[in-house]
Amino acid sequence: MRAITATARRRIKNGPLTPVERRNRVAGIGLLFSLILYAFCVDPGKVTVFRCFFKEWTGWNCFTCGLSHSLHASARLDWGAAVQHHLFGPFLFLSAWALSAYWIFEIATDRKGMLRVNPGTVRAGIIAVAFIWLAYWLLRL
Repeated sequence: MRAITATARRRIKNGPLTPVERRNRVAGIGLLFSLILYAFCVDPGKVTVFRCFFKEWTGWNCFTCGLSHSLHASARLDWGAAVQHHLFGPFLFLSAWALSAYWIFEIATDRKGMLRVNPGTVRAGIIAVAFIWLAYWLLRL
């Protein structure tokens, strides 16, 4: 029983951030804020930043077609339009805000957060989202 308790304690340990962890979180926050700033500032209806080679070659929408429009609509809090453009736009936009806030909290407190997820669970979640995204894309074709 004592070994299980020690293992559980080690798993949820929220010690101080190492310099590498701090650097990685700052870089991640910069990347996420770049995405958020892009969503606020760039209107994809007026400015085309990315070309879709898949659509040019096949005439079909790719799995990310509409995502820029959806992110821009999410930034304007127009959730209906965001979901119409792409189902995953609001999810990605809100996830970027949430993860940024979590990492900022970790940096401000200089402690690792208590939120720890088993790598197997993360892998299963990524696979599930990929399959849902693929099914959504196939339904949109």
